[in-house]
Amino acid sequence: MDISKTLTDWYNTNARDLPWRNTSDPYAIWVSEIIMQQTRIDQGLPYYLKFLDHFPSVHDLAKASEEKVLLVWQGLGYYSRARNMHHTAKEIVLKFQGNFPTSAAELIKLKGIGKYTAAAISSICFGENIAAIDGNVIRVIARLFNIKEAVNKLPTLKTIDAISQKLIKNIDASIYNQALMDLGAIICTPKKVNCNACPLINMCEAYSKRSVDSIPLKEKKTSIKNRYFVYIIIQSNNKLLINKREENDIWKGIYEFPLIVFKKKATLKQILNHVKFKTLVNNKFDIMVNHFSVSPHILSHQTIHTTFIKCTIAAIEDTSQFTQINISDLAEYAFPQLIHKHISTIFNKNLQ
Repeated sequence: MDISKTLTDWYNTNARDLPWRNTSDPYAIWVSEIIMQQTRIDQGLPYYLKFLDHFPSVHDLAKASEEKVLLVWQGLGYYSRARNMHHTAKEIVLKFQGNFPTSAAELIKLKGIGKYTAAAISSICFGENIAAIDGNVIRVIARLFNIKEAVNKLPTLKTIDAISQKLIKNIDASIYNQALMDLGAIICTPKKVNCNACPLINMCEAYSKRSVDSIPLKEKKTSIKNRYFVYIIIQSNNKLLINKREENDIWKGIYEFPLIVFKKKATLKQILNHVKFKTLVNNKFDIMVNHFSVSPHILSHQTIHTTFIKCTIAAIEDTSQFTQINISDLAEYAFPQLIHKHISTIFNKNLQ
C-alpha cells in the first residue's frame, strides 16, 4: 500500500474546515502558521480572525505601530512571534514590494519564519515539492516507522526529514503536508490515540509492534525555573502607573505594573518593607493596601508566582520611571495574559 496516496485520499474526505484552507494567499497562510504555533486551533482561531480583521494585508501590518500589533496579539503569549511578524511584514513590503518569496529557501531568511513555516507556505501557496515538518508530523512519522530514538535530537530529526522528503516525492505537496498535519492533530494524537480510525493503521509499525504509546520518545527537558513577581498597583483617583518591558526577557514590548522580583515567595511584611515598594509610595504610610496572590502562570521553561499589591494613595508624585494613565484607558495597552485576566478583579473593569 502507498502511504502518501492513502493519506491524501483520506484527507480529501476528512480535511478540517479551517478558514486558511480556503485561500492560497501567502499572507493569510503565514498568519495562520505563526498564530497556531504553541496554540490549539480552538484557542487560536478567534485570534486569527481578529488579526486579519485589523491587518487584512501585509501592507496593513507593515504600517501599523508595534503597540497596535501587540495589543491585537494580547492573550496569545509568546509575544516575540508578533514582533517578528511585524518586522518581517515591513521587510516584505520594502524589499519585495509586498510579494512573499516563493521558495522555502528564501522564506526561511525572513525573521520568525523557521523551516516548517517556510515549507508550509511554499508548498501550500506556491506548489513547492517540500515536506513541512512540525510536531504532529514528527509524531506520525516516528510511529509509522517505529522510530525509538529521541525525536528532539538532531540525528533523529534528520532521519524523519529524509523519510518525509521521500514520501512527498511524487505527490501534491500541499495536500500531503496538510493531510499529515490533520492526521496528527485529530487521530495520531499525543495521548488517547484513535488508531482504529487511522487510514494508515495497516502500515504503522508502531501499531503492529504495540509501541504507539511509547513513541515518540523525547529527552527530558531542562528544569522549570520558578520566578516570584509582585506587581505594585499605584492608584490615585482614576490614575495609575504602568511601564513597558524593554529588557530581553518574557513579554518584551508590552506593559505591566511596577514590578518587584523576589528570589522566593514573599510575605506581605517583606513586600511592604522592600525599598522599591517604599520608593513607589514615596515612603507614605497613609495608604490603603489590598493584596492577593493568583494561581501560578506556567510558561514553557518557567513558572511565574504572582502577587498583586494595590495601593490607593492621595496623589502620584514621581512618574519619571513610569507612564501615568487613566484607568479608563487600560484597554489601549497590551498586557501579558497573566495581568490581563486579573484586570476585572483589580479594577472591577473588563477589557475586551
